[in-house]
Amino acid sequence: MTDRLLRPVALSSVVLAPGGTDVARHAEVRATGAAVDVAVPPLRVGQHVLRHMALHQHPPDATWRETSYRAATPWVVTFRDVTVFGAAGLIVAGDELVADTAGRADPRRDGFRVTPEGVVLHAAGPALRIDGGCLSLLGVGADSLYHWTIDGIGRLAAADAAALDGVMDLLLPAGLGAVQRALLARAGMPEGLRVHEVAPGMVVRVARLVVPWSIESDFTVGGNHRPHPCLRPYFARVTAAGAAPAGSARVYIDRRGSPNRRMLNEDAVVAALAGFGFVPVRLEALDAAAQIGVFAHAEAIVAPHGAGLAHLVHARPGTKVLELHAAHWVNWCFRRHAAVLGLEYDCIAGPAVGGRADDHVNTRSWAVPVTHLQAAVSALLGG
Repeated sequence: MTDRLLRPVALSSVVLAPGGTDVARHAEVRATGAAVDVAVPPLRVGQHVLRHMALHQHPPDATWRETSYRAATPWVVTFRDVTVFGAAGLIVAGDELVADTAGRADPRRDGFRVTPEGVVLHAAGPALRIDGGCLSLLGVGADSLYHWTIDGIGRLAAADAAALDGVMDLLLPAGLGAVQRALLARAGMPEGLRVHEVAPGMVVRVARLVVPWSIESDFTVGGNHRPHPCLRPYFARVTAAGAAPAGSARVYIDRRGSPNRRMLNEDAVVAALAGFGFVPVRLEALDAAAQIGVFAHAEAIVAPHGAGLAHLVHARPGTKVLELHAAHWVNWCFRRHAAVLGLEYDCIAGPAVGGRADDHVNTRSWAVPVTHLQAAVSALLGG
């Protein structure tokens, strides 16, 4: 495989031109559900704040004014006689690379090179051979709680019984953290799987590879962060298997220990929320069961935007959620998650403090207007 030039081919070729490419000849694509329109409730307080602010909103098709989005189709892709490369899970069929599997991979970290003519992979060590059915949970961002929850084990929401029938092996990214492993143990996979940890540069040759596709993006319609309603019943089962008792019904997800997107007045935010009975919680200090329990037992959650909000999948329908956004990076993924999960969502935004517009979003500090925060919490709680 090393130094062999591979032509990137999108998985849409399987749908649009069956048999027309190596990828199409090696892959079977099957929908396990249908794309649906998901209603997005209006922002009760957020709309009054956001209309007066300059915002950088993501994904590109989302704005605070949206009233619905088209959820992605859940898919399962079964590949025959393919090669899997590295922890990012790049898939090679014949002389072609499944382009969708390399979209967010990093060439330096994941061991490949992109040229105008195609992609060259740099293998490390001998190949592992798996002759039976094999499930892949490889992909980009497994070190992130968000990506592991939604794009890792969350993909199992798209996998029906037929997809997992005969699967005996499992491919995982090497070096998963303790929380990621604990969440995996509750994910409801078939028992007795042989686990293979795949490091960057490692090559695995697989006779039958099962890849549940993301439940928030697909390869037939552009865009991402479009979670499908199948997320809700799947994570209801995961939550039931792993929630520990929590200590407060009103919680604030405390990010004072994070170096990214520092909220300069977070002490003032915590003090203001204490007047409403909110208790600050640092997720990084808790094990997986306790993290799940915080969200599963809460009646109201206030949190700055961050990966910890991936745990909203464990919240009960009707849970009240107030997300705090930095105006220079307003990501609507959790608003859409709240819509499919049946949560009561609102938000406010605060301006960047210092830095330049072209600085990376994670390096810029920001602040929350405390008066806006108090008004939003009062409205959320029904005051």
